[in-house]
Amino acid sequence: ERIAVVSVEQAQLPPADFDLVTMSHVLEHLPGPVDVLRNVAHWLRPGGRLRIWLPNVESLESRIFRRYWFGLDVPRHLYHFAPRTIELALERAGLSLVELRPQLQASSLAGSVSHLAGAVRHRETTTHSSPGYYASLPVASLAAAAGGAAVMDVVAARRCRAVARNASGVDRPIRLAALAAGPVFYQAPLYRRLAADPRVDLTVLFASAGGVRPYDAGFGAGAVAWDVDLLEGYRAEFLASAETNNVLGGF
Repeated sequence: ERIAVVSVEQAQLPPADFDLVTMSHVLEHLPGPVDVLRNVAHWLRPGGRLRIWLPNVESLESRIFRRYWFGLDVPRHLYHFAPRTIELALERAGLSLVELRPQLQASSLAGSVSHLAGAVRHRETTTHSSPGYYASLPVASLAAAAGGAAVMDVVAARRCRAVARNASGVDRPIRLAALAAGPVFYQAPLYRRLAADPRVDLTVLFASAGGVRPYDAGFGAGAVAWDVDLLEGYRAEFLASAETNNVLGGF
């Protein structure tokens, strides 16, 4: 019912209005891909999906053909993505990766072969022939089946975010206090992950400092201490009783 002819950076679309947005070989052409992904996240309903197709710079085809890889397409492609980098871009935009799988695209392999053949013959090529495309299909199919296709098929979802607002109506991070008996090695990674999220303002309150002190001095081999910093990467405070409370099992 609605057709908008406008750049994705300037599009003024209603928030939370779409269940699905598709981007077929678009993201690599944009000067601000993360900003565009943020716009898409704004347009999606909570739980809505984004589906993206784009070249994989870490693919087998890219590693074999290198500068002649069809997916480079410089200067039209401004950015090149690998599985990890597209996942990070999605996370920064408020989207979560749901699925990433290789997509069969014989035209990429045919184009790479054409570029390489042109370089050998000292003749510039920008397209590939139909016979070259059909000849590439079996090899491209095997590469896709083995997970080495040159194109990624990515599905992401909008995260359902909890937000807080200050008196001016501006979003601010959620303030989270986590009360714990004391620093424990298997909880520290969780605290670091939460502290790294810009949407969360985390403070961990410990009732005991026992976890960061050497203990069991009478064990026979000297005091025992962790070989990792249990307080690194997040804000922590010790309650007033922590100096005298060496018990890890309670307050």
